[in-house]
Amino acid sequence: RDVSRPFGLGRIARDDEHWGVYAPVAFCVVFRRADSLPAMRTACFELYRLALSQNGRAFRVVLATLRLLPLPPPEALVDVSVYFVDRATPRRSRRAPLRELVVQSSRTARAGLRPLDDADAWRSFAEALPPDQFARLIELVLLERPVLACADDRAPSWFVGCLRCVLFPLQWEFPVVDRVPRGLADVVAGVVPVLAACRSTKGPGPARRRCFFEDRRPAPVEGGVIVADVTAGTLDVGECGDDAPRIAPAARKAFVDGLQRVRGHLQVDDEGLCVRDVFAPLIKAVVDGYRGCLQPPDEVCATPETYLRGGVRAVLDEARFCDGDAFRAALTETQCFAALVQRTVELDATDGGVDAGPVSAQLEGRDATTATCSAAVPLLGDDDDDSDAEDEGWGRLVGSESSRNRAEAAVAPALDALRVDVEHR
Repeated sequence: RDVSRPFGLGRIARDDEHWGVYAPVAFCVVFRRADSLPAMRTACFELYRLALSQNGRAFRVVLATLRLLPLPPPEALVDVSVYFVDRATPRRSRRAPLRELVVQSSRTARAGLRPLDDADAWRSFAEALPPDQFARLIELVLLERPVLACADDRAPSWFVGCLRCVLFPLQWEFPVVDRVPRGLADVVAGVVPVLAACRSTKGPGPARRRCFFEDRRPAPVEGGVIVADVTAGTLDVGECGDDAPRIAPAARKAFVDGLQRVRGHLQVDDEGLCVRDVFAPLIKAVVDGYRGCLQPPDEVCATPETYLRGGVRAVLDEARFCDGDAFRAALTETQCFAALVQRTVELDATDGGVDAGPVSAQLEGRDATTATCSAAVPLLGDDDDDSDAEDEGWGRLVGSESSRNRAEAAVAPALDALRVDVEHR
């Protein structure tokens, strides 16, 4: 193995023949913006290619671009695109063989939705359960019953993520466990309800008996936990049975018919908006009209602290909101509904969690037209003297501090102009 070369490039000599063998490599790019995930995937791919070609200058330019790239707020109607050229001189410049870095305005952020950028996850989620069982699952989740999603191949954490997204404008207020180990059945059976996912063992019998093991023996999930078997497409409500109330029949039937109608014909995008639109009317039917049932603060309750001190009953006209509906009456006892009411009456308008209006009003800005701001970043320059030639391996790619500063100076003019363009949109 030649340890001086990236990725442990090895040379094996046999009868005067040589082969190059690449060792496995993991790239890790840390970023904060969920809407930047597609751009970061592209960046990882291009950095990998540049590392294989040992193009240290271009490698450092891409890193500098990621570090200095100006991004507008997620809800802004601005898309940012950066493409790479050979040189900054217009007459000599041509497109470099690297893919563009594109950060599109988040349609989910503009609508106040929880982001989840995975088209495959949304497609699988829409087909995971029969429509009538999906309706029952939504009812039980809104009533804050513990739910365990399982699958034979791997823990379906994507199912839990999508499930949390479709609850808008409500949200799950309790713990979420993406992957529960096989020997920790107590995690999902505690006093606090959880949304969890685990891998189940292939075989006959209900999924409730194939999720956890103790001393190599099956440890059945307690009856108070709802088990959704994503592989088999079944929902085991356990001890909940028919005791938990149901959503109004008209809204429930409309959801079941709508999901049945669109299944198999969904053109799913990365943000799963078409799937969210199927679930939105069902949630809207549950919370619709709650804003009109809020009681305004009087002179005694002049601050948010005193206004909310009495809980939901002091703020909401419960009899008017429920109007004899058993499901709404049970919903008013939950943390998710209390949090929704609190976000609505919160006096601090700068709080990102403030409810901006009814569901339909928040979704209006989702499909607004966006503008694109782009910049051309040069990969090469007049200072390409390869001053770090004495470095080896990763040191040659990442470079010294002076070479990294030169890379940042090279990309700064284009990105500064891009920043000005974004700010004036």
